[in-house]
Amino acid sequence: MMNMDENSGRKPGKKTGKTVNQGSLSAYPYVNKEITEIVYERDPYAEIKHQASTIALISGKISSAFIPTVIRGVEERIRELGRAKHSLLFQTPRNWTPKEAGVEILNIIKGKSADGIIVLSIKPEQNIIDMAIKSKIPVVFIERHIPGLHSVKVDNFNGGFMAAAQLIRSGRKKPGVIIDAQTADTESAAHERFLGFKAGLKVSGIKFCREYTARADYHTIECGRICMDRFGKKINKIDSIFSVAGDTVAIGFMIEAKSQGIRIPRDLAVIGFDDMDAAAAVEPALTTIRQPMEGMGKEAVNIINDVLKGKLKGPKNIIFDAEFIIRESA
Repeated sequence: MMNMDENSGRKPGKKTGKTVNQGSLSAYPYVNKEITEIVYERDPYAEIKHQASTIALISGKISSAFIPTVIRGVEERIRELGRAKHSLLFQTPRNWTPKEAGVEILNIIKGKSADGIIVLSIKPEQNIIDMAIKSKIPVVFIERHIPGLHSVKVDNFNGGFMAAAQLIRSGRKKPGVIIDAQTADTESAAHERFLGFKAGLKVSGIKFCREYTARADYHTIECGRICMDRFGKKINKIDSIFSVAGDTVAIGFMIEAKSQGIRIPRDLAVIGFDDMDAAAAVEPALTTIRQPMEGMGKEAVNIINDVLKGKLKGPKNIIFDAEFIIRESA
């Protein structure tokens, strides 16, 4: 648990010299009735500090750069607004399951321990969503669109479509895809990327072969390397890879592929998703789809801030444009 508010004690104000009539000192003839007293002006920061609202942040498992980068955006926007206005409370479900996330949301709503909630990369069960809609607490989902609630996401479908278009432009006709555990969830970002990718292939008359997929269990470098092995001999039948699972997995895949003598992009083109910092630092530099991760975090805070100030009444759903970043890997 982390609170971004500063010490709640009173901060010293400016000292001013004032002449004060001290009639109560008349019993002490050796003390001048008019003395100079040090008076502290009222600290306006201390006056409003107790009114600071608390934003609770509930996230999925932190296994890639996506979640920490979004959180950085949340923290940055809170600093920009001023810590006297908002503080941040981290709530991490023990098992990162929809049920555990729901428990955290329920506790916050019932206990009124936060004035707003940001839910990142995880969706609770429907009964909790219904309760969140009925409550007066603004709830913002990042990476998920939940009818009746606020949301911030990127256009994942178009991001996948752009990845397919780039591979086709470069002459690739036999793509493989690295999926993740969320791809099977029809409401997930990964599923939308996968649909967009297949749609992009279809437009050019290329039918995607389901056989040419490998699943990353987590969004890590090691799981990317494992995916290379999971393709097995099928790796010789494909000419490109799109990592629905993101940049971290794509980088792990490239590391393992290179160790086995595969030349990137000559033998195999690779496209990731996120545009994390490491994407430009690896060799070859990773072509990817950029999503404004910090910007997503900032907009979630803006939504809560607007609701608390009475500027926003109904649900607000923000969809950022995905941006294609071409580098050396594809």
